[in-house]
Amino acid sequence: MLVGGCLLTAGLVLGILSILRVTEKPQAQGEYIERADADLLLRELELGSLLTEQKDAQGQEQKDALEQGAQEQKDAQEQAAQEQGVQEQEETLEQGAQEQKDAQEQAAQEQGMREPEEAQEQAAQQNGEKDYLTYGEYLQILDAIYQKVPELYTKEAYEYDKKQALSTDYAKKHFLLREDFLQVYYSLAGTLVPDKEIRESSFRVLGGESEVLTLSGEPALKGRILAADGAAASMEEAEFYELEFADYEAALYRRVRAVVSLDRVVLVLDTEDAPFELKKAWLSSNTEEGLYVCYKDLMFRFPYNREVFDDFEKIVDVTVSDGGLREVKVYREMVSGKLLGITDDRIELVGAGSYGYAPDIQVYKLYGEKETYALQDLKIGYAFTDFVLDDETIIAALVTREENMENIRVLVKSQDFASDYHEEVTVTAECDFVLFAGEEQTEYPAGETLRFKPGDAAFEKGRVKLVPKNLTGTIRIDSLRRAQGTPSYHGFLELADKEEGIVVINELLLEEYLHAVVPSEMPSSYPMEALKAQAVSARTFAYKNMQRSGIPALGAHVNDSTAYQVYNNITQNERTTLAVRGTQGKVLTYRGALADTYYYSTSCGYSTDLSVWGGNVNVEDSHLRARHLAKEADEMTAADKKGDVLKLREEEAFREMITSVDPSDFEKEQEYYRWTYETVLNVDLLAKRLTERQKARPDQILTKQRDGSFAEQEIGSLGSIQGLEVTKRSEGGAACELTIYGKKQTIRVLSEYNIRYILLNETKQVVTHKGRSADVSSLLPSGFLIVETMGGEEVESLRITGGGYGHGIGMSQNGAKVMGEDGYLFDEILKFFFEGIDVTDADQL
Repeated sequence: MLVGGCLLTAGLVLGILSILRVTEKPQAQGEYIERADADLLLRELELGSLLTEQKDAQGQEQKDALEQGAQEQKDAQEQAAQEQGVQEQEETLEQGAQEQKDAQEQAAQEQGMREPEEAQEQAAQQNGEKDYLTYGEYLQILDAIYQKVPELYTKEAYEYDKKQALSTDYAKKHFLLREDFLQVYYSLAGTLVPDKEIRESSFRVLGGESEVLTLSGEPALKGRILAADGAAASMEEAEFYELEFADYEAALYRRVRAVVSLDRVVLVLDTEDAPFELKKAWLSSNTEEGLYVCYKDLMFRFPYNREVFDDFEKIVDVTVSDGGLREVKVYREMVSGKLLGITDDRIELVGAGSYGYAPDIQVYKLYGEKETYALQDLKIGYAFTDFVLDDETIIAALVTREENMENIRVLVKSQDFASDYHEEVTVTAECDFVLFAGEEQTEYPAGETLRFKPGDAAFEKGRVKLVPKNLTGTIRIDSLRRAQGTPSYHGFLELADKEEGIVVINELLLEEYLHAVVPSEMPSSYPMEALKAQAVSARTFAYKNMQRSGIPALGAHVNDSTAYQVYNNITQNERTTLAVRGTQGKVLTYRGALADTYYYSTSCGYSTDLSVWGGNVNVEDSHLRARHLAKEADEMTAADKKGDVLKLREEEAFREMITSVDPSDFEKEQEYYRWTYETVLNVDLLAKRLTERQKARPDQILTKQRDGSFAEQEIGSLGSIQGLEVTKRSEGGAACELTIYGKKQTIRVLSEYNIRYILLNETKQVVTHKGRSADVSSLLPSGFLIVETMGGEEVESLRITGGGYGHGIGMSQNGAKVMGEDGYLFDEILKFFFEGIDVTDADQL
């Protein structure tokens, strides 16, 4: 029977190996985890392919068992042939085959099956063509992980993952439910590879390389997909994932549940149809290649049947579901007209009236290269745009063209520049003029005076316009006083009746506007090259505000105060007019875009950067940088220039600079090059001015909290003041953070403007560099200052030493004056103050 025993052993091996591949599902509902999917997920744990290793080991065991069984059978056959001859061998083989069959049947019964053939048939029905992972293999995987990284995977965790973490009781032969595998898998991933942030995510697949393009038509994604959530596709919340899953086509335009590692899709678990919409999109074209729909800064290409939809260049809502584009809603109603104003909820158009607009209004530029705009990019005072309506509400704007912009709209403020609104407006024209009210026109002779008050009948049809009949004529506003006396205005005046009063807007040619700006901003006695530099700076500043209105709610690009540029405060002068004409159309650009051309009166020998106004600023990526304003600075290396301004962040270095005179400074002889200010400290006045600025800029007046942090909070009682100090300076040394230590509250003041405003206390005069007393009405001359306190435990008075006049950003006007006197040309002056700029013709933009 030895031979029979050997044959029985071989048969059992073959039978048991067959049965191991036959498993029963556990008593639970759900999808099983496929072996290939489990292998893919396990690779993310950076442990190699545990399944492949485990399967190879199992395969080797099978191979070894089969080889051993075959050899034993061969030996038995040879021995039987020798001892019993051929007849006995046949009997023995028959006996062995019967015993093998009996053993298989017995093994099948032990496994809960009647016979191997039925077991194999049932396994095939359960599996189909898929190869699922068993619980026994899962245990082997846990063993392998435990052996490879015992320091990260405790025995307690191992035992928990092995059994208690699973929702179903398993035998080793059972297939493992996918959700059970994933539950343990996420825990393993969080322990073994936390940096990968492996997690489960649900999102809609909006497209990949073939479906998502730039507005110029190039692929926007390289090896990635665009995904978003919500019923409407929101680009603000869109995410990008690397594209690595094979069933992308099945996932396109559907919601997927997937395992992701950082921004990479590892495995798609489920897909379902979940419709979403692109609302207020621009349908740019409809070709055989597909429907091209622009939305935000992207263009989507959808396959579509032109026989079903044959239209383009419209605002549409597109609905995507069941893997493709299913519906297109077209908005066809439009209005257009000269844009007069954009408030928080309405858009005003000449001749078309006032319309509400959707909070998510979309703005598309249709000429040249496609581009999306913000609402603020629409050009006030121009009729470049069609507005798309949905039930009398503007939902989108289509910018159809953009010609050269020649006219600027200036808000004329009230007396002493106190308000945007006038209680009364009285006007007289030097020539015949016409009053336009709606479609009505009324002519008036030269010298006739008209008076307007809020609520007058003239405003019943909206804004009124006063237009001289001569192109060179002017209209005088008799109810207004400026430094020159009663101001007159070229172009035309537009009056709007608002709840707060009458708004006055002067619309005129940009070049004529500059004729009245340059003399108001720089004395006409300054060198011609300095005046030209001022003209180019002023033109650039104005043109930038024309491109993106500074006061859209009232329908103006700028106002006539120092908040923008002082306009028509000083009478026009021949020299300043020549400076404007001598630079006709010239503007400053930085990297191809209009530059920010801030300017101020006088420097302390150094300028600063935009960080003095608060917020995060990339100083290195700007033409507005701190620098030493001296001829020798041009001869310094870039590194030396940088080090020169950086050192002034330190209090000791800045104190040494501001209390001395550098003979190389351009402005060392100017009145405000240095100044001093002394005052008794009035704590109530200090608190009052803090409160005023806190209401205007709550994010820049902060109160210390119990945990040591600073936060927005109403100013309460300060108590006695125990100290004031500049706690932060920008490059160049301007104060950008002041800390006030009160007995009851500690306050942190941010931005040079707030610091200048708050430190002005009871005294209203400073002493200048030349010993002259000069009045200061609302704030100290500049933020380039140091603060000294006098008194005992409580601060009783302040002594402040400072230099310069103005914010210190961009061009110093008195610095330009000295440079002009030294022979610098206007473009050289500008390139000195604005680093990296180019002088460009505006019509080339």
